[in-house]
Parts: sequence; C-alpha cells; structure tokens
Amino acid sequence: MILRRITEHVKAQNWFAVGLDFFIVVVGVFIGIQVANWNDARVERSAEKVYLAALEQDVVSSLEDVEQTLARLEMQSEILSELYDYSINSDVEYSNDEWGRKVGVGLFHIAAINVNQVTFDTLKSSGQMTLIGEPALVRELQELQTDLNDIVTREESEAETTVRYIDPYLIEQFELANVFIEGNFERLNKIPWLAAPPSKGPANDVMKSLGFRNAVLYKSYFVSARETDVRALLDRYHRIAALINERQARLGVH
Repeated sequence: MILRRITEHVKAQNWFAVGLDFFIVVVGVFIGIQVANWNDARVERSAEKVYLAALEQDVVSSLEDVEQTLARLEMQSEILSELYDYSINSDVEYSNDEWGRKVGVGLFHIAAINVNQVTFDTLKSSGQMTLIGEPALVRELQELQTDLNDIVTREESEAETTVRYIDPYLIEQFELANVFIEGNFERLNKIPWLAAPPSKGPANDVMKSLGFRNAVLYKSYFVSARETDVRALLDRYHRIAALINERQARLGVH
C-alpha cells in the first residue's frame, strides 16, 4: 500500500508527500528494529538472571567445599609438623590411636578438592558466556577455570608421589590397621569388619628414622603448596560471589 502511494505521489510530482512517505517508512523500520532489539535484550537479561542464580548456587556449594578442604589441609600441615618434630626431638611415644590418626591424616590422606562447575561448563560449551553482562565476572570465571586446572595438576603430583613413595614405605614399616580402624579419621574409608589392630604401632626407631622424616617432608611440600593454592582459590570465589551479587542488584534481582 505504501509503495502504491509513493508511486502515485511520484507520478504527481508531489515531492513533499514522497518525502513524508519515505519518512514514515524509515521511522516504521527503525521502530520495528528497536522493538526487536528490546525484545532480544529482555530475553537475554532474563536468561542472564537464570544463569546468575545458578552460578550463585554453584559458588555457595563450592565455597563450602573449598573451606572444608582448606581446613583439612591446615590440620594435615599441623600434624605433619608434629610428626617431624616428634621424629627429631620428642621422647614421648604415641598410643596406637594417636599415631594411627596422625599417620592416617598426615601421610596417607589426600585432601582432594571437589567444586561445582556445572553452570560455567554449560555457559562455555553452549557459547552463552556473552549473556553475562559483567566483564569482570566473566574474567574471574575464566581465571577460576585456570586455577582449578592448576590445582588438579598439583593434586595429581601429590597423589603420584604418595602412591609411588609414601604408600610403599607405610606398607612396609607400619601396622596400617591402626590407620583404617573405625574413628581414626573422618572421610577416610573404613574397613567395616576391622575390629582392632593385630599388633601395636611401629617401633619408636621407625618414626625417628630418616626414611620417616623424608616421607613427612615430601608430603609437607605438597600440602603446603596446595594450602597456598586453596587460599587463593577461596579469595577468588569470594570475589566471584561479590560480582554476582552486584550484577544481580543492577538487574533488579535483589
């Protein structure tokens, strides 16, 4: 219809009417594009709110795991220090329960981290990371992934050292029933039928030997390094949580 009107006005050389018709067409197209863009932006902001809520849940659960892992690493580091000090200086002998718990926590256990990355992985794999409208948050999430990869690499190095060097030493020198007996260490898998160790703990000279001290130092090196990594990770999660809250506030979520 508008095309017929323009044609008629051109034939009649009514240039004012022609200009007015073009103006109406241009304005109509502009308004249509703006409405479409507004709708697209509204859909994207709605999707962003959903993803931010999911990220917030992931961060809350991950923070809990990171804090627990840090607490276990701090406890492990303290026990390793006690074991090393005992090996060099102390003449006090541990009871079976005491040395079993300390060896189990200090030398046998690996405090693995287990955070929730479901929402980040979904955003990344689907190419929807651009929905997050806060560049600082996107950058922190990407750097978080790098941090986690580094932490996993260090965990794997610790596990390899433990399996190749420390575990064989423990198997040869220690009565491990004292490590696996019920109640000696939380989160360590128990052997349900194990009621009591068949013998006492290691001879005093075993825990004061060079081999024992070197095993403690090997483990301490990894635990100390991982403790530093996890502290930095905890700080990053707190920054991410703050950025999520700020973005949600700007979107009117809170």
